[in-house]
Amino acid sequence: MPRFYYNADQYDRNDGDELRCHPLAWHRDEMEGEEQERRLYPAKMETGSGTFYCTEFDAICGKGDDLNPCGRLCDAYEPRNGKNGRCRNSKNFYDAVKEQAVVLRVDGKRITLMGMMNADKR
Repeated sequence: MPRFYYNADQYDRNDGDELRCHPLAWHRDEMEGEEQERRLYPAKMETGSGTFYCTEFDAICGKGDDLNPCGRLCDAYEPRNGKNGRCRNSKNFYDAVKEQAVVLRVDGKRITLMGMMNADKR
């Protein structure tokens, strides 16, 4: 089971600042008292692309990107090991897997996560 999910409606609208992936518990808490159902896209970690998320500048960056001079050129650069290497502000980047959309249903304290194929047969 994926660790993080995107809100599919926000992802499809490309809602800039709202475009974040979160754990299921976060989505459940956001839905409390308002929504009964929410469509989600599982988030898959991007590997090998050189793309990462910088928590210091709240931005998606790439290695060697002239617009985002990460590494020793960055004022906020702070190596994880205290000497050199990957910055503490560098986090994994996730992309949505639209083909594996699921529906999160909240009924009181009961939570159900259904694949879209099953959700269409209501």
